[in-house]
Amino acid sequence: VGAEERPPNRLKELVTSDGFHSVGGVVIIANVCFMVVQADHPGNHGRPVSFSCEVFFLSFFSLELFLRILADRSLFKFLTDPQAMYGNIFDFLLVTLNFTDTVAAHIVGHGHRSQALAQCMRSLRVLRVLRLVRHFHELRFLMWGLVDSVKYVSWIIVLAVAFMFIFAIMCTMNIGQNAYLWGDDKDEILKYFGSVETSMFTLLQTLTLDDWNGMVTLVDEEMPGMTFVLFIYIVLMSFVVVSLFSGSMVNHMIQVAAASKSKEEEDLADAAQKMFPSGYLRRGDFLNLFASLDLRTDLQINDIEFPGGDALVLFEYFDRDHDGVINISEFVSSCMDYRRGLTVKSALPPLAGARGSGAVAQPLLEEMDAADRRLRAVELEMIGCEQQMAQMQELV
Repeated sequence: VGAEERPPNRLKELVTSDGFHSVGGVVIIANVCFMVVQADHPGNHGRPVSFSCEVFFLSFFSLELFLRILADRSLFKFLTDPQAMYGNIFDFLLVTLNFTDTVAAHIVGHGHRSQALAQCMRSLRVLRVLRLVRHFHELRFLMWGLVDSVKYVSWIIVLAVAFMFIFAIMCTMNIGQNAYLWGDDKDEILKYFGSVETSMFTLLQTLTLDDWNGMVTLVDEEMPGMTFVLFIYIVLMSFVVVSLFSGSMVNHMIQVAAASKSKEEEDLADAAQKMFPSGYLRRGDFLNLFASLDLRTDLQINDIEFPGGDALVLFEYFDRDHDGVINISEFVSSCMDYRRGLTVKSALPPLAGARGSGAVAQPLLEEMDAADRRLRAVELEMIGCEQQMAQMQELV
């Protein structure tokens, strides 16, 4: 609390505000809609209206990226920010790729051989919609949980491929190599089970339950025993392995959620311990402590404004038991509620109901602040009395 305060970074406040993110989200959605029109009507590409839209979107995202870099005061700091490193690198590469393909497409021309490659690069711009994920806590959690669970379920995929390979060899040796038994349907059997590769493709198609009845009926005409084998494969793969895959992924995502919540709470508790080592924060210190934008950004509550009156009302939101101080447990639970979607701004109106008239609220806030100062003075007097009593005990 006693650290030297730095001047507020107004640009940082701008690029981290809800309004800035909302405008960016609207433009991203508009860009995706524009790409849908381009995909459905390729003949319009290169026309003045289409080119103007491309230049507008490129200019907007370039300006947005430039402001975010400028807010961090250096490109290196922007790309190495531990809280948003991957997202910032993704945005930087996407804007660079967008600029490259837009310029190259109009320099090379539409009849050049490399136009197909430029078109492929241009289609990658649709990945920009993934930026919307970072503004929704639930979507962000699902995305990272899905990425992390892929490593966990990879062995289930290996097991499924092994089962498919075993059944493909059995079907090729027993059905494909005896295709002559089907007479006029020999070519159809060879199409399904003519080799291990075609058998694996057929079994993969069967895994999706796509037209499996026609294939099984054809096999049943000459080899009823292999029909039983195929039924075992369908039950094993389509129900058991797929259910195991889904269940393992869901179970792992639940574990990731619990670990993520625990890690967030630990980080917030550590931050609170460093900010107020005494274990509690009084009303008078609240405004001074949370006036720092960098601190609010680190705690992921950077969209809160702190005018004097609102800061005292906001203190009541953090003070769950209304004892006049915020302890570490109250601090952590309040920040966690905010991250889960209960914004502190939404909690301000009911808490600030008494401030509606203005004339009544200000004396009440001043009285609360004065009571806090008196309580602190009493505590200091009690500490002095304890010291005097200790000295008297030593003399006795």
